Amino acid sequence: MVGISFLQSKNSRASIMKGEDLTEQLESIKESFDDRSLSALTLFLEWKERLDNLEESNDALDKSIDLLLKTAQSLNALREVIVKGLESGLRNDVPDAAIAMRQKWRLCEIGLEDYSFLLLSRFLNALEAVGGAQQLKENAESKNVSSWNDPLGSLFVGIRQLGLSGWKPEECTAIGNELLAWNEKGLSEKEGSEDGKAVWALRLKATLDRSRRLTEEYSEALLQMFPKKVEMLGKALGIPENSVRTYTEAEIHAGVSKLCTLLLKAVRSTLGSQGWDVLVPGAAHGTLV
Repeated sequence: MVGISFLQSKNSRASIMKGEDLTEQLESIKESFDDRSLSALTLFLEWKERLDNLEESNDALDKSIDLLLKTAQSLNALREVIVKGLESGLRNDVPDAAIAMRQKWRLCEIGLEDYSFLLLSRFLNALEAVGGAQQLKENAESKNVSSWNDPLGSLFVGIRQLGLSGWKPEECTAIGNELLAWNEKGLSEKEGSEDGKAVWALRLKATLDRSRRLTEEYSEALLQMFPKKVEMLGKALGIPENSVRTYTEAEIHAGVSKLCTLLLKAVRSTLGSQGWDVLVPGAAHGTLV
């Protein structure tokens, strides 16, 4: 997997960032899809085309947020189909054409993963452009949390992508279920005798903290796993040193962590809390050396 992804990183990273090669790759495996898979592919390509055709203008900013999320959600559904199709093994007597098609499926799955985090990065930029954490905080204070739906939906997509990549899938599913539950429950005036806004924010903060821990663990695992192997493989393949040095960093997908940070900032501001959590409360006297 590392070797395939590394070669793709060398040869077509720029094209994948534009989504050009991805569309061609997906079209090349279209004939091997069943009806359900074909429906997921068609939906993704339709949303992707709408996004590609969206004019880059201030008037289109709000619309771009909606399009980015819907494109990412359709990508999730398509990647799930492809990952499931790759789970079954091949018999020893399969023809070369079947092996070649399976290789195409794998490259498409890698391309979808790359493109999903490009969409997440673009979503984060668009969210910042319309006010970011400050705007979310102001909406929460007025008890209008509908503006949180898209950011939480985008985070759900990012977490799901990590799960599809094989990183702690059960934990990713649990976090995803929490995000969907809090999104559906919304904000109440009161939760028992407690202020509904505070309970909503604390509940959401717990899930966001859990999400950030997951992404940090993923980043640490990649940094322990890849650098030496990537350096050896890069030298053997004659890949430029700069590509070798940036490969692991590119694979970390910091966009998920950044979105968690933005949402946590908004939640902390809503609660009126500081930028840290109290682990063990207490008092101390003396001189700090």
